[in-house]
Amino acid sequence: MPSTTDPADAQLLVALQKGLPLVARPFAHIGSALGLTEEAVLTRVRNLFATGVARRFGAVFDSRSLGYESTLCAADVPEAELEAAVARIVPHPGITHCYAREGHPNLWFTMTAPAADLLPEIADVAAALGPYEVMNLPALRKFKIEAVFGQNADPAAASTPGGRASTRAAASLTPRERQVVRRLQANITVAEDPFGLLASEIDFDPAELLTLLQQWEQAGVIRRIGLVLRHRQLGFSANSMCVWPVATDRIEAAGASMAKSPHVTHCYERPSFAAFPFNLYAMIHAKSREEAIGIFQQLGADAGLANGNMLWSVREFKKASPQFFCERTGILFATPGSTCHTAQGVYDRINRAAAQRFPGVAPRWCFTSGPVRRKLAAQGLPAPDPQAALAAMQAEGLTRVVVMPLHLTDGMEFGELAEIVSAWANQSGASLKLALGRPLLTSESGWQRALQALLAGLQDAQAQTRGSRGRSPSLPAPNAASQTEGQASPQAVDPERIILVLHGSQDPQGRKTLENAAQLCHTVDPRFLMGVLLGKPDLPDVVCACHSAGVKKAWLLPCMVVAGFSAREEVAGAGAQSWVSVLQHAGIETVPVVQGLGENPAIVQIWLDEIASLLGETAEY
Repeated sequence: MPSTTDPADAQLLVALQKGLPLVARPFAHIGSALGLTEEAVLTRVRNLFATGVARRFGAVFDSRSLGYESTLCAADVPEAELEAAVARIVPHPGITHCYAREGHPNLWFTMTAPAADLLPEIADVAAALGPYEVMNLPALRKFKIEAVFGQNADPAAASTPGGRASTRAAASLTPRERQVVRRLQANITVAEDPFGLLASEIDFDPAELLTLLQQWEQAGVIRRIGLVLRHRQLGFSANSMCVWPVATDRIEAAGASMAKSPHVTHCYERPSFAAFPFNLYAMIHAKSREEAIGIFQQLGADAGLANGNMLWSVREFKKASPQFFCERTGILFATPGSTCHTAQGVYDRINRAAAQRFPGVAPRWCFTSGPVRRKLAAQGLPAPDPQAALAAMQAEGLTRVVVMPLHLTDGMEFGELAEIVSAWANQSGASLKLALGRPLLTSESGWQRALQALLAGLQDAQAQTRGSRGRSPSLPAPNAASQTEGQASPQAVDPERIILVLHGSQDPQGRKTLENAAQLCHTVDPRFLMGVLLGKPDLPDVVCACHSAGVKKAWLLPCMVVAGFSAREEVAGAGAQSWVSVLQHAGIETVPVVQGLGENPAIVQIWLDEIASLLGETAEY
């Protein structure tokens, strides 16, 4: 890195941060003003990247000019839970900075999102943080934004005009201009003619691109195009957010005073809260705590302020530049649907799990059963079909959608869903990138996990029953003799069964999947027995199998996303033709456990794992 003891090197470092001139040979232009050759400047810049001092060479945009809004948020999270809480929120693409700071609140992060989406995005992150309240602290006035390190102490050189909130209307950019924004927010190649190389990458004429960039700089869309540094590598290891409570009639003068200091990189007025009664914020960077404390005290004295506080940055969890006009991802859960009044609660539970796993990814729902859609519509409830749901997601501006079927088999309804997804993905002009997940029973590993989750859920249900009644039928471990290697009929020695009841399928492919899934059940636990409401094996087949095996007792588990009418009436109801009644009439003690698959957290995680694999292990959610 350049030696900051050399005046030319120190001036170069500041000039590179303040922004390159928008000309064909910007490094030569900067060098001539400092008595350096173009080659010498380029060598120094490349060395800054090689030593890790430089983080990025690109544009810094005014987010509001692009139709985005930014805000600062804070939450107070117990230290023992901080790591887990941070892990849930930092994947969110709108979170650009995330720090732990001394004091209360201790977790601070910045959020940038399209203006209409900012509050919903904050709500999503708040949900991921769980019970810890999130304070939204938007900038009411901006007195200074200038993250430039190594400046001298000349107040005139350091100050940045401010004091008023931006009222600039969002720029109306064409798709081609948005392409320029996307490219400029990444690293630009360090070369003699960086803008010429950039123009060739995005199919622009070099002169046309420079004219556009100059217009944007003049309009304030671009603040600067230059180097973004890692200030700790420059020795600024003591960093503190300093805050003061300031009367409304004094805030402008105090902010202007703060902005004059070369040690202040950001200065804002923000709202105050009863739990955090400060409204003037100044970010300072120093090379030691002692120096930072001295700066803090001087800032307060110069502005005539008291009762300030310093919140030291102690851990950096994330530091990135905002990403504008980039891929927005959504999840479309596709389910046959249910008219049961408890269904929405199950869907909400799945939504919360998805929001926690994939912060910032919008979950939506569609219903593949025509009769269910019509009944829901008659009740005045939203029930979009897959076509309508995909169209709505595209209209929202989403660019990438994972369609996650909650069907168990690849029968007729899933086949129709797959056809819709394929047709949508291949239509001319479609802006959505689509990926389709697999039904649960088509994945051997997924179905095995689901069976284990059902066993665990059954044991939990029994534990709850014991707690409420004092006693409960127990679920013993599989009979050792029933798992003897090579035994032809392991069921014959075990008088108990766990009967899984599925809707079933009359589609040939769906029936084949059910047969394979039934065989797999026995490898997980030989007491599993599968039956279906529609198709084979049906209820008479299940009764016959129980009698043949000498079964005396059965646990009855409906395998449906929502434990709706079919689960509560056809399977576990009191009617003479229900599965419970027929099995009990056949002399088999039957205990129904009515819980939808969507109520079992371990099964929900199987669906979320499938979504994660489709998004890609390296995707930034």
